[in-house]
Amino acid sequence: MFDKRLVQEGKPVWGYLMLTVGLGIGIALLAVAQAWFFSRIVAEVFLEGATLNSIWNFLIIILGIIVLRGVFQWVGEISSHEVAFRIKASLRKQLMSHIVSLGPVYARGERTGELITTVVEGIESLEEYFSKYIPQLLMAVGIPILILGFVFPLDWKSG
Repeated sequence: MFDKRLVQEGKPVWGYLMLTVGLGIGIALLAVAQAWFFSRIVAEVFLEGATLNSIWNFLIIILGIIVLRGVFQWVGEISSHEVAFRIKASLRKQLMSHIVSLGPVYARGERTGELITTVVEGIESLEEYFSKYIPQLLMAVGIPILILGFVFPLDWKSG
């Protein structure tokens, strides 16, 4: 579900959101590079009879890619949770301002416990939407196009 009103709330944290998506795309690129280096190792060992000494550099590169993917994943998680945290804080502030502007007469007519539960749980339920769903939605569009950009020039039939 793509709610335009909720996405509008994300405008102040667009930079963090783009960082999260960029890191996700970076992880995908690193996965492609890792697969390419791994295929080179397999081809050299099984088809050309290469020894450990001749493929050692490829193994080091793969290790570096794995570490870099881990760093990207970690920073991406922090960034995505920052997006969700800031949006939830903004929504809480707006909602509480609205409730206060309605005045005590309105609040007296409502069950305070239910009102607070709705505010807290309703806004907390947006955590997954902003930290996982929206970034994954954007990456689901970008990553296949990116992979196609690598595959198509190499083998247009597969592309």
